[in-house]
Amino acid sequence: MVRVQLSSVALLLSLSLISTTATLRNVATEEQQYLSPEKQNGCVSKCDSFHAGATKQSTLVCMFQASGVGTIEQNIERGNACFPAYNCREDWNVCINWNENDETTTTNNNNRDSKNVVIPVTNPLANVSDLVKIRTSCEEITSLVAGGNSGATPPSGGWKPTSLGWHKGAGNIGCGWGSTFSNVAPNTDLTLSDFGRVELDPNQRQDITSEVDCCVEAMKYEGVGIARGGAAIRFDYYNGRCRIDRELMMRGNLDTSGGRPLNKLHHCGEDGVDFFYWRNSAGAADAANLRSAGRCALTHNFTRIEPLTATIPLGRIPDGSEIPNRLSECQGSQPEMCMETLRYNAINTAEGCCEACASLKYLPGTANPDDNTPCVAFQIVDGKCRIIREKFIKDRWGVPNHGTSVNGNKPMSVTDVMEACVGFQNHDTCARNDNSHGTYLFAILIQHLQLSCSFLYYILSISI
Repeated sequence: MVRVQLSSVALLLSLSLISTTATLRNVATEEQQYLSPEKQNGCVSKCDSFHAGATKQSTLVCMFQASGVGTIEQNIERGNACFPAYNCREDWNVCINWNENDETTTTNNNNRDSKNVVIPVTNPLANVSDLVKIRTSCEEITSLVAGGNSGATPPSGGWKPTSLGWHKGAGNIGCGWGSTFSNVAPNTDLTLSDFGRVELDPNQRQDITSEVDCCVEAMKYEGVGIARGGAAIRFDYYNGRCRIDRELMMRGNLDTSGGRPLNKLHHCGEDGVDFFYWRNSAGAADAANLRSAGRCALTHNFTRIEPLTATIPLGRIPDGSEIPNRLSECQGSQPEMCMETLRYNAINTAEGCCEACASLKYLPGTANPDDNTPCVAFQIVDGKCRIIREKFIKDRWGVPNHGTSVNGNKPMSVTDVMEACVGFQNHDTCARNDNSHGTYLFAILIQHLQLSCSFLYYILSISI
């Protein structure tokens, strides 16, 4: 009897060990797949959320796997943030999107054989060298209903892109936000062509006589790497000329639209006459909320404002003069324009913003030592780098009896201001009696900005 009981226990332990080993092998396989996205055709997990125009129906997506956010098991189970495949950053991954069948037939939605997933042969993106199929797909644009001048104004019934992802908008690509994007630094001699712009001379390309022809020409860039301009993301056929913009434009200086995804850019032109075609493309600052300021923040003694949640910044710092656009005024008759708050249109990473803050990039010096005010805070906001110089803090909070309450009447250091004002955590202490704190100063982020904003950093070593 004892012998039988021992055998039963041994059998149960044996079965338990086999089951545990199998489970561990399965988890290991999922983790190996998740950690090796470059070896997979399909996405290594489903998309937990879609941004910048990417949807569940997108054939290809750009998946961002945030470092340090959640455990690997949580990320495998829940999925990751997905953006459009165009302008996918170098450390992100373009992959074939999961479809509904993948999610309903796999165990726990995470065991799809991502390595062997392929684009269906019926999809024109499966073989972009098939020019006959590409032309047929480009002809679909003739049936599109035009929306407004940006992705925010869809036509009646919503956006219904072609099989190649093209939408039809009102306006032309030579007018509006994003129409110039080469002034990335002072005294630059860069042109639009340096950022991928292609303009085909009708005298030399007499074979291009329509928007469909221009679409076919645009699709010839589909496999081109970002270093050489990238794939086409918008085009128009304007005054008999085919004009094509490519992924690299999204990394230029787009003025107030810098850093935003393509579906947030506004165009202009003659109503009912000018039309352009565009595909969703990630903005240069997308997923800024999932990135850190790197070594720069540590080197220069910046500290990060703790967020409300792991991925949502607490507040945003105020806007300022555009750089390099306003340097001529700063260097000339209006030096005060560069003394308080500034916005670098062409800088869209937290680490790049930190470096600009620490070095006061491009900014002119001054003979008056009182005007050599250092940068004390920085943040990516709505896709662009914003910085605050010490003068902005000192003039408002560094003087006594300038608040609306007893607590706000004492001179405050940079640290005091950040602790009181970010997200208006202590409104009475932060508010100034002349309203110089501004209506939206350090206000809590509105939802649509969260993914294109980094966390706010400020320096600890300066006291007023």
